[in-house]
Amino acid sequence: ADHLPISSSSNDDDQKRRHVVTCLAVDPTGSRFVVGGNDMYLRLFNFSGMDRMRTEPFKTIEVEEGHVIVDASYSNTGDRLIVGTGSNQPKVLDRDGHEIIQFVRGDMYVTDPARTVGHTHPVTGVDWHPFERNVVLTGSLDGSARLWNLKGKTEFEKLVCDKVYRAKNERGQKVAVTCVTFHPGGREFVFGTACGSIQIWNSKRVGTRPDRAVYNAHGPKTPIHS
Repeated sequence: ADHLPISSSSNDDDQKRRHVVTCLAVDPTGSRFVVGGNDMYLRLFNFSGMDRMRTEPFKTIEVEEGHVIVDASYSNTGDRLIVGTGSNQPKVLDRDGHEIIQFVRGDMYVTDPARTVGHTHPVTGVDWHPFERNVVLTGSLDGSARLWNLKGKTEFEKLVCDKVYRAKNERGQKVAVTCVTFHPGGREFVFGTACGSIQIWNSKRVGTRPDRAVYNAHGPKTPIHS
């Protein structure tokens, strides 16, 4: 079988901290990247400081104690990144891994996700708007995708979400969001669900149904993961 021509690679040989890579994000300039793992750590790499003999990260951080790294995405300028963990409160970090802000926790006793200001269940995906410097997207097992304005309202120094999009299956029943991403043009975003649907929504307005959707994209009850 044909293989990609790999010129170099990096391996984590620390036997005490063997982990599975759960996400990877590269900044827009291609100078840095981050790797998240199920060992709770986010590793930050700088290509300019690496060669065949030096492949270790320049910094390793535990974004949120006790929670695996689920997803990460750089801003369109590369100065910040959003990180989703197994908790319901994503964080925005600067390019050196210092926390800028954490998102608010939603009220888990409110069944309608549109009536609470944050996620109530673990986050499953995050993405940064391709053009808007302060707009990010998150998805969660609580059955919602949310848009956040980093210059928006806060409660007790936690960011409150700006728009809520409720995920439903073909029968109109609430379903978990399993991954999210913006369209390259920024006017739309798409999320996958636990029921196997792919749903496209308008990022400028909140509707009750997606603009376009493919239900059972990979067969009945086959979740979309990426």
